[in-house]
This record gives sequence, C-alpha cells and structure tokens, in this order.
Amino acid sequence: MSWLTAAVLGLVQGLTEFLPISSSAHLRIVAALAGWSDPGAAFTAVTQLGTETAVLAYFRRDIATITATWARSLRTPSLRRDPRARLGWFVILGTLPIAILGVALQHPIETAFRDLRILAATLIVFGLILGLADRAAANTPSHSASPRPLPWFPASRAPAAPSPPACSWATGARTSPGTPSCWPSPPCSPPEVSS
Repeated sequence: MSWLTAAVLGLVQGLTEFLPISSSAHLRIVAALAGWSDPGAAFTAVTQLGTETAVLAYFRRDIATITATWARSLRTPSLRRDPRARLGWFVILGTLPIAILGVALQHPIETAFRDLRILAATLIVFGLILGLADRAAANTPSHSASPRPLPWFPASRAPAAPSPPACSWATGARTSPGTPSCWPSPPCSPPEVSS
C-alpha cells in the first residue's frame, strides 16, 4: 500500500468515525472505488487506533473515576449501587458480545465479510434499523424529556445494548454503540463524573 493510499484511507477514517455511518465499510468502499486493493481488516483496525486514543484522552478523567469506583466497589459493598461502579460493570458486560464475536468470527471478518455485496447489504439493513429507531424515538413521549438516569438501566440489558453494533461490526458495517439502534430501551444519561 502506498503512502498516498494510506493517507487517503486515514482521512476517510477520520472523517467518518464520529458520524453515524460505518467508517470501516467506507474504507473498503473508497478503496474499491479508487481501484485499490482491499486495505484489509488489520489496516482498518490500525486506523481506528487514533480514534480510540482520542476518545480515551478526552474521557480520561471519567474513565479513571469509573475504573477507581468500580475497583473500590469490589471490596466495599456500599459502593455497588454507585452509578460509576455500575457503569464499570456495564462496560465489562457490554464488551462481551463484541469480544465473543471477534474471536468466533475472526476468519470471516478478515475474508468473507469484507465482500462489497455483504457490506452493501449490512449498510442498507443497519441504515433502515437506524431510521426506524430514529422514527420510533421521535414518536415516544420521553423523546423530548431528558434521558433516564443510569441507575434505571438494568444490568441484565448491558450485554444486549451493544449487540446490534457488534453484529454490524463483525460484517464491517460497524456503527457506534451510541447510535439509537443499539439501545434496547430509551437511552440513559451517564453519571456526571468529571470534577
């Protein structure tokens, strides 16, 4: 892969990552439209390291507070109801579906799921899901109200929350866990942890 190709694909990644579209699928599509070979799952993952680094840096205080509260809650039962400790558990539980799919589907993710027909189909399906979720959210009375507080969100739903994005990620048409289609019920507001 040339430096120009890498730079163009890196720019595509950066421009599409924070939009409710699939940056991973768009890397594959832009490469195909430009007549370049498939950049591959490994290149796609590496280009996302910058995004992950930016997110971790931006939320570093929140992450540190959530992690510390979660760790203290392991030995202090009274902290287990603290929204920050619960959020720590939600992150752990919510990571399970994507971890399991990543291990179980490693070979297809690197090969068959990078087929443009599969990407097109999953982009269309998940685009329709996002559209329906948006329409449903707009028609609910709670849509105009502020999100429910985090303590309302039951732990049993934490693994289900990222499942649609996990499925879309496995096929390369990944969406962000913050998109409405991934929430099994109205979204919750995270606790205020920054000082």
